[in-house]
Amino acid sequence: MAAVGMIGVGLMGHGIASNILKHGYTLTLLRHPGNQPVDDLLDQGAAQTDSMAKIAQAADVIVLCVTGT
Repeated sequence: MAAVGMIGVGLMGHGIASNILKHGYTLTLLRHPGNQPVDDLLDQGAAQTDSMAKIAQAADVIVLCVTGT
């Protein structure tokens, strides 16, 4: 399965991230102060990083869920 990187885990992004994990994809989240709490996503197997470069290197697909996109 594809590795997914996600930038933007706010109200909408959190639900998207949860569904990505439920369907068996690996998920790496970008740590950001605007994120919703992500402890439940981490408990489901998501990883978290401070580096956009690490997400880009590890992911086959990157999901952006940020204001203005």
